[in-house]
Amino acid sequence: MKFEREHYIEKLISSKHNHLIKIVTGLQHVGKSYLLLNLYKQHLLDSGVDTNRIIEVMLDSFVVKTEQTVTAKTAMLLQF
Repeated sequence: MKFEREHYIEKLISSKHNHLIKIVTGLQHVGKSYLLLNLYKQHLLDSGVDTNRIIEVMLDSFVVKTEQTVTAKTAMLLQF
């Protein structure tokens, strides 16, 4: 089952070009990583953003990964 979370995706998309870092907060296991690592990342890729320009920052393990599949609980996508 796939949950689209259209309201949250639209908020991220509408503020995409304001040059601010987007931080998604919330309780554990409510879909923050899914929102960013699946839905928003797919939007960026569909919009023509190269995978080399997407950085995934793992806040729970302090590891930065690029061009890799991430399965951590908390993460953030940055587009620059």
